[in-house]
Amino acid sequence: MFAEVLNESNDNVTVAFNTTELEKIYKTLADQFQRDGYRMVSESGDTVTYERGTLTGRIFLGAFYKHFKWDVSVVEKSGRVVVSINKQVSGMWGGLIGVSQVKNELWRLKNLMVNWN
Repeated sequence: MFAEVLNESNDNVTVAFNTTELEKIYKTLADQFQRDGYRMVSESGDTVTYERGTLTGRIFLGAFYKHFKWDVSVVEKSGRVVVSINKQVSGMWGGLIGVSQVKNELWRLKNLMVNWN
């Protein structure tokens, strides 16, 4: 399955897949987040929020405790499935290391999607 990165920044990434199998992409994403230790915390329309860790843990333990929270939307546009991942936490409670952890996790998620077979 070919994937093209449409947008990439420190706050979000958007990837388009050359398929119209919306449910397949949605399920693949959900399975990947679950394998990575995330839990679904809310769902609204075409957007699902996934979280790993807690803000309380991050506040008390700083960079020693990882906390990530993402809004993930999956939509079909122009015959392709477009996935957008937007960060919901900056990592600032973990200082510079925490900010870097969030940035690296977004980069890792993007690479996972681009390299799906």
